[in-house]
Amino acid sequence: MDEPPSQLLLAIIEQPSGFYVLIAIILLLLLVLSGLISGSEVAFFSLKPQQIAQCRESSRGADKKILRLIVHPKRLLATILIINNLVNISIVTLSTFTMWQLVGSENTEGETIFYLSLIVTFAIVFFGEVIPKVYANQNNLRFARITSSLINLASTLLKPLSISLMGFSNVIEKRIEKRGYNVSADDLHQALEMTTDETTSEEEKDILRGIVNFSTITVTQVMKSRLDIVAIDKAIDFHE
Repeated sequence: MDEPPSQLLLAIIEQPSGFYVLIAIILLLLLVLSGLISGSEVAFFSLKPQQIAQCRESSRGADKKILRLIVHPKRLLATILIINNLVNISIVTLSTFTMWQLVGSENTEGETIFYLSLIVTFAIVFFGEVIPKVYANQNNLRFARITSSLINLASTLLKPLSISLMGFSNVIEKRIEKRGYNVSADDLHQALEMTTDETTSEEEKDILRGIVNFSTITVTQVMKSRLDIVAIDKAIDFHE
């Protein structure tokens, strides 16, 4: 009689190498998940208007999920960043724990941790960031469809946390806007005088002054009275 899956899993873990094989599989799955999440960021935010219109006309469930997600871009970005960081932290933690089990707590310092950090960093950056983002950039709609269910589920589960982060970022944005430096026309004129020298021609200076003063020019300043305009009937022939 066949053993239940739970007992079979316990039997594998109890083997000398079974535990490490299971950890390796989990790390591989987490690395794939990290790549999917990283690529989805590029895929969703590089969708063109034509592709979005294509999703609106489509009856596919994945396309409907894409439209539902891109309606709230800040929340979508927050969700992607949260889950991506959670997965990457899990990879680092699990690999460190596995190395600790292999070499013992007394030998985890020094070269072992250094080489482990290099390997894990390379794996996360290359397989979890670079390759997925390059592929997603070239196949954005296809990649977005593949990851739409995963991102939609994560968006639902992480909604309280993502909304909290969005609120915190909005507070920071408002503070930065209040402290922003407003440049006046006088400041621009002073900067213009400081940056121009003897080699700058008067024509170039006039062009730069015109650019600076453009925002202060009103329509009435450039309007011409009809009495000052010379007009020709568009129906007149060449000889006339």
